[in-house]
Amino acid sequence: MKNIKKSCIVIGPFPSPVTGLSIVNQFIAQKMNDYKINVIKYDTSPGSINRNRSYYFKKFKVVFGATLFLIKYKESKNTKLYLSVSGRHGKLSELIYVVIARIKKIPIILHHHSFLYIYKIQISAKLLFWSSGNKTHHISLSDKMGTLLKNKYSLKNKFITISNIVFYDLPQKPYKGSKMRIETLGFLSNISFEKGIDTFINLIESLHKLGIKISAKIVGPFEDGISKKYLIGKLKTNKRIKYSGPLYGKDKKQFYKEVDLFVLPTKNEAEPLVIYESLMNSIPVLSTEVGCIPEQIGNKINVGLIIKHKEKFIEESMDWILQREKSLLLYKESQLAALNRFIFLKHNSKNQLKKFISLFD
Repeated sequence: MKNIKKSCIVIGPFPSPVTGLSIVNQFIAQKMNDYKINVIKYDTSPGSINRNRSYYFKKFKVVFGATLFLIKYKESKNTKLYLSVSGRHGKLSELIYVVIARIKKIPIILHHHSFLYIYKIQISAKLLFWSSGNKTHHISLSDKMGTLLKNKYSLKNKFITISNIVFYDLPQKPYKGSKMRIETLGFLSNISFEKGIDTFINLIESLHKLGIKISAKIVGPFEDGISKKYLIGKLKTNKRIKYSGPLYGKDKKQFYKEVDLFVLPTKNEAEPLVIYESLMNSIPVLSTEVGCIPEQIGNKINVGLIIKHKEKFIEESMDWILQREKSLLLYKESQLAALNRFIFLKHNSKNQLKKFISLFD
């Protein structure tokens, strides 16, 4: 360890299960490795997203283990601690890690992935930020997110922006516009009412009532038994709705090939990876005005639609879809606009990762 100039302890969940947060932790660790930074990973994943008794027992066990690991860690002179800030109660464990790091004089990097403590000030967030000190570097997903955090919590710390798009490459194959019309709506997320699975199903059913024979493909793990029971019930009564479980690798890529429009009626989101994946596959997106989603989709209606009021989601989505049902040209323009949006955002993010790596200089 003494011969290593730069090291970083990354405490947080890694796949599996595959979640947006675990994927980003994996990406960020890989990027640090690419820049010759020695990454010391401590995986705190409980092994499931189903929040039952077993989940909380395993969570306590891994948090306890991470705490002991950090206490026993000897080399701190050339080491930093990287933590992804949890949206809810996970900040209590992050507070423990931060206090230990301050005692051992290990510099801290906090990466923000949630708007829950931005929309509503949390005492746990206040305590975490205060305990981490003014020298801690904060990473936000967008400039707007960083500004909101500074203002909400009166932070004087240095902020840098790293959009999740930095972890994706530009598409290698040029756009061909092979999809002629909207035949299949896609939903890829952890399946729960918070992510809007009920709204997605209601949209499909509303289109069917108008005589539009549109199909739906749903992908992802269940977060709870209630959402699982709900979806299974719908699958039994509507044969145009298909559920494929969680998909990864080639199977996930095939999902994007089969989907013509991506729909994410979520109530809580930061900067969904699935939106970038849809855009890079020339798939327009309909979603809600939460987190960084408005900055992802932008204000050009061809790229997709940002719906401000959740009670109008179905109505406004149907209008957008019906316009493109009447005009094949309009839908083809939307496909191209989606891809161009991804390319634009990717070019704008090209220096963000270098700023992060510079924290280790």
